[in-house]
Amino acid sequence: MAAPPDDIPRREALPQGKRTANRVPQAERPKLERRGSNAHAASVRASEVSGMNIQNGEGKNVGEINDLVIDANNGRIRYAAVTYGGFLGVGNKMFAVPWEAFECRQDPNNPDQRTLVLNVTQEQLEGSQGFDEDNWPDFANAEFTQDLDRRYRIERRQQRRQARDIDVEVDRNGIDVDVDPDQE
Repeated sequence: MAAPPDDIPRREALPQGKRTANRVPQAERPKLERRGSNAHAASVRASEVSGMNIQNGEGKNVGEINDLVIDANNGRIRYAAVTYGGFLGVGNKMFAVPWEAFECRQDPNNPDQRTLVLNVTQEQLEGSQGFDEDNWPDFANAEFTQDLDRRYRIERRQQRRQARDIDVEVDRNGIDVDVDPDQE
């Protein structure tokens, strides 16, 4: 595996303890930026997502991203820890929401500005157990994560397709393309 180019920023370890006190107010946060040459692709720093407001489909604020859960096997965001405040009577607890349940909308007046949209219903929250900073759920527990995925109608089944000498793996998180040198 080749080393990453020198111009890619390296990840630094986050300090231990509660990170909510170190959160930068929304108005002072930099706007989400496009990076790279592909106009459809965007990279966003995790620090920009943490604390980001969440809107429903009507544009009303319903909560914010408190933290992210990363899949250690592939480096992709798996879940977001969301606080809904008093929305739908759930108090100030955090709730795990599959990352795929969010829609990232681009501001038509400012292409660098994005909003996270989550159409959450009372039905999706019913039976959902909130948690606090000191009592996180076990994301390695398949029963727990499958329940979350069902609740938010997320399908994680992977499909494999083969086309000529190229093996394409397709899932909801993206597409991985591998050239198979053994096929002729």
